Amino acid sequence: AIKTAQRTHSCLKAVAAVDSVKDHVAEGRPYGVADHVWKCLRRDFLTALMDEAQEDLAWKAFEPLLRQVRKERQTGRRHSIGEWSALAQSVSQDMADLGRSVRSGGSS
Repeated sequence: AIKTAQRTHSCLKAVAAVDSVKDHVAEGRPYGVADHVWKCLRRDFLTALMDEAQEDLAWKAFEPLLRQVRKERQTGRRHSIGEWSALAQSVSQDMADLGRSVRSGGSS
Protein backbone atom coordinates (compact mmCIF):
# COMPACT_ATOMS: atom_id res chain seq x y z
CA ALA A 1 0.00 0.00 0.00
CA ILE A 2 2.90 2.34 0.76
CA LYS A 3 4.26 1.75 -2.73
CA THR A 4 0.90 2.59 -4.26
CA ALA A 5 0.73 5.76 -2.19
CA GLN A 6 4.21 6.76 -3.35
CA ARG A 7 3.28 6.09 -6.98
CA THR A 8 0.11 8.14 -6.56
CA HIS A 9 2.07 10.97 -4.97
CA SER A 10 4.59 10.92 -7.84
CA CYS A 11 1.80 10.99 -10.37
CA LEU A 12 0.04 13.89 -8.69
CA LYS A 13 3.33 15.75 -8.52
CA ALA A 14 3.90 15.08 -12.23
CA VAL A 15 0.43 16.28 -13.21
CA ALA A 16 0.89 19.41 -11.09
CA ALA A 17 4.29 20.05 -12.69
CA VAL A 18 2.94 19.69 -16.23
CA ASP A 19 -0.03 21.89 -15.41
CA SER A 20 2.10 24.61 -13.82
CA VAL A 21 4.30 24.78 -16.92
CA LYS A 22 1.22 24.80 -19.13
CA ASP A 23 -0.30 27.63 -17.07
CA HIS A 24 2.93 29.60 -17.41
CA VAL A 25 2.86 29.13 -21.19
CA ALA A 26 -0.82 30.04 -21.44
CA GLU A 27 -0.53 33.12 -19.23
CA GLY A 28 -2.27 35.99 -20.96
CA ARG A 29 -2.51 34.19 -24.31
CA PRO A 30 -5.32 32.70 -26.28
CA TYR A 31 -4.74 29.05 -25.60
CA GLY A 32 -5.91 25.78 -27.00
CA VAL A 33 -3.70 25.32 -30.03
CA ALA A 34 -1.21 23.15 -28.19
CA ASP A 35 -3.59 21.63 -25.68
CA HIS A 36 -3.30 18.09 -27.04
CA VAL A 37 0.48 18.32 -26.76
CA TRP A 38 0.16 18.87 -23.02
CA LYS A 39 -2.33 16.04 -22.68
CA CYS A 40 0.15 13.73 -24.42
CA LEU A 41 2.98 15.00 -22.26
CA ARG A 42 0.97 14.37 -19.11
CA ARG A 43 0.00 10.88 -20.27
CA ASP A 44 3.57 9.99 -21.27
CA PHE A 45 4.94 11.36 -18.00
CA LEU A 46 2.49 9.27 -15.97
CA THR A 47 3.29 6.17 -18.04
CA ALA A 48 7.02 6.65 -17.42
CA LEU A 49 6.35 7.04 -13.69
CA MET A 50 4.53 3.70 -13.50
CA ASP A 51 7.91 2.10 -12.92
CA GLU A 52 9.68 3.67 -9.97
CA ALA A 53 13.04 2.73 -11.46
CA GLN A 54 12.27 5.29 -14.18
CA GLU A 55 11.20 8.06 -11.87
CA ASP A 56 14.48 9.99 -11.85
CA LEU A 57 14.81 9.60 -15.61
CA ALA A 58 11.28 10.86 -16.11
CA TRP A 59 11.95 13.97 -14.02
CA LYS A 60 15.26 14.51 -15.82
CA ALA A 61 13.42 14.35 -19.12
CA PHE A 62 10.97 16.97 -17.80
CA GLU A 63 13.72 19.30 -16.59
CA PRO A 64 14.13 21.28 -19.88
CA LEU A 65 10.57 22.59 -19.48
CA LEU A 66 11.23 23.72 -15.91
CA ARG A 67 14.51 25.33 -16.96
CA GLN A 68 12.71 27.22 -19.72
CA VAL A 69 10.09 28.53 -17.29
CA ARG A 70 12.83 29.74 -14.92
CA LYS A 71 14.67 31.41 -17.78
CA GLU A 72 11.54 33.18 -19.00
CA ARG A 73 10.72 34.40 -15.51
CA GLN A 74 14.26 35.76 -15.11
CA THR A 75 14.63 37.39 -18.51
CA GLY A 76 11.02 38.31 -19.19
CA ARG A 77 11.46 37.12 -22.79
CA ARG A 78 8.81 34.57 -23.70
CA HIS A 79 8.95 31.79 -26.23
CA SER A 80 6.11 31.52 -28.69
CA ILE A 81 3.40 28.90 -28.25
CA GLY A 82 4.98 27.12 -31.22
CA GLU A 83 8.40 26.95 -29.56
CA TRP A 84 6.80 25.68 -26.36
CA SER A 85 4.82 23.08 -28.29
CA ALA A 86 7.98 21.82 -29.94
CA LEU A 87 9.75 21.62 -26.58
CA ALA A 88 6.82 19.88 -24.91
CA GLN A 89 6.58 17.45 -27.81
CA SER A 90 10.24 16.51 -27.62
CA VAL A 91 9.99 16.03 -23.84
CA SER A 92 6.84 13.98 -24.37
CA GLN A 93 8.75 11.83 -26.88
CA ASP A 94 11.50 11.18 -24.32
CA MET A 95 8.85 10.20 -21.77
CA ALA A 96 7.17 7.89 -24.28
CA ASP A 97 10.50 6.18 -24.93
CA LEU A 98 10.92 5.66 -21.19
CA GLY A 99 7.39 4.30 -20.96
CA ARG A 100 8.08 1.86 -23.80
CA SER A 101 11.23 0.59 -22.17
CA VAL A 102 9.18 0.02 -19.00
CA ARG A 103 6.65 -2.07 -20.90
CA SER A 104 9.24 -4.08 -22.79
CA GLY A 105 10.99 -4.85 -19.50
CA GLY A 106 14.02 -2.74 -20.30
CA SER A 107 14.54 -1.62 -16.72
CA SER A 108 15.70 -4.83 -15.12
